[in-house]
Amino acid sequence: RRKNAHEKLLREFEESGDLLIGTQMVAKGLDFERVTLVGILNADATLCRNDYRASETAYEMLEQASGRSGRGKLKGQVMIQTFDPDHFVMRCVQMHDYKMFFNQEMRYRHLGMYPPYVYLCTLVFTHFDLQEAYKQASHAKEYFSSVRVLGPIEIRMQQKKHRVRLILKSKDDQLLHKVVRNYLDETKQVVDVNMHPIMMEE
Repeated sequence: RRKNAHEKLLREFEESGDLLIGTQMVAKGLDFERVTLVGILNADATLCRNDYRASETAYEMLEQASGRSGRGKLKGQVMIQTFDPDHFVMRCVQMHDYKMFFNQEMRYRHLGMYPPYVYLCTLVFTHFDLQEAYKQASHAKEYFSSVRVLGPIEIRMQQKKHRVRLILKSKDDQLLHKVVRNYLDETKQVVDVNMHPIMMEE
């Protein structure tokens, strides 16, 4: 809560600490030779996100956290709490097999038509009235007949306004840019556009 408090806490742990409890923040880039046991609670949480990158994010986080144990001369141990130990992400982490994870993830993305096999664009319609936001998104969906469209679907509110999202997919990036630009020019619709989103808003 105070300036440099995070660095101070980690320095104290490195020098004399026996137990460090924290969020995924403590999993990234730390190198403590004395750490021989890492426990990861509720490891499935990231997998439950409504995002095509959920498995990638989970794998990255679990590998990073697991890598904090046994970095010195002493052997390390990692314990992962999961409701689905047979999930391919868990198995890949257990074996530290990135190639296996990559191949499986690419198969899923190819089947679901997600990057890198297609380009994405999200349009988010915002209004105080949920039905009006849905109406705007539904009208827009009819416009985008030349690309694949997912939605409309309601996502979390912001500033007490309802938000409804469309996801546009196309293998042709120029076409995707063109149809979105034409829609905005023709309709003058006020809408949040995210071309090539890295993560999906929930």
